[in-house]
Amino acid sequence: MGNCAIAGRFYLTIGGKQISARGAFDIQPLNYEREGEANQDGTIFVSEKAVPAEASGSLSYSRDLNLETLYQICGVPATIELVNGDTFVFPAAMVVGTPKLNTEKGEISDFKIISQTCRRVLGA
Repeated sequence: MGNCAIAGRFYLTIGGKQISARGAFDIQPLNYEREGEANQDGTIFVSEKAVPAEASGSLSYSRDLNLETLYQICGVPATIELVNGDTFVFPAAMVVGTPKLNTEKGEISDFKIISQTCRRVLGA
C-alpha cells in the first residue's frame, strides 16, 4: 500500500453534539512552540513556550447554533474525526476569538477552539 492523502470530509463534535463544519479546519495539536534566534557571536539558540492546542475554521449557521451558544462552550470535549478514521481529541475545549455570522454565506466564520492538550488517535 502506498501513502494516501488525508483530505476530504471531517466531523466536528463538541460536547457530544455533532456540528456541521464548512471547508477545512486548521488543527494545531501541539501545546508548545519553538523560536530560533542568534546570539551576538552568531551561535543560535532555541526557546520554547507553552501555547494552547487549537483548531479553527467555519461552521454552517443554523437556528440551533448561534454565537451566544458558541461562547458558552467552555471545558467540554471536542473531537475532529477525519474520513480515514484519525481523530483529534481536545479534552477540555473552549471557544476563543470573535466568531462572526456571515449572512450571505450562511456561516459562522473565525470559529476557534483551544484546549490545554490535543491527542491524536489513529484510525484502523
